[in-house]
Amino acid sequence: MDNMTNNRLCAASVVLLSLTLLLPVRAFAAESGADNKPFTAVIDQLLDAWNKRDSAKFAAAFTEDGDFINPRGGSVHGRKAISEIVAKLVSQAKTGSQAKRLDAAVKRIKPDVALVLSNLSITSGGKTDNSLATLVLVNAGGKWKISACEIAAGAAPAGRK
Repeated sequence: MDNMTNNRLCAASVVLLSLTLLLPVRAFAAESGADNKPFTAVIDQLLDAWNKRDSAKFAAAFTEDGDFINPRGGSVHGRKAISEIVAKLVSQAKTGSQAKRLDAAVKRIKPDVALVLSNLSITSGGKTDNSLATLVLVNAGGKWKISACEIAAGAAPAGRK
């Protein structure tokens, strides 16, 4: 098995394990209350960094040992590698490419761990596509950071098939 396949399997395992742990927990809460603001702020930090082409700010949202799977399927581990891959991706993105959060659903797994699903809208070259961001957030020293994130291109917005 090559390294890229192994990285994808590891990241997918993190997400699947998180989902398995969630089965006995209450259903996802729609973004509405103040309780979700710390989590949506992390997503908004990512999108603001992407829109400003700031790979260091993007990577700063992750834990030092965070994992990121980008919409093209590339998987990287660690804040430095995340910053490097995002720098490469933003340099390849069309001028004027912008991302925004359409919604978010949060499920607290433990007081210091949360799973967040967020539909994104990405406009590039006059075309708008949807993506789904799946994030595992951990409370690190009083700040929510991303432990694992996968952004799946082409995902349908919530409630649509």
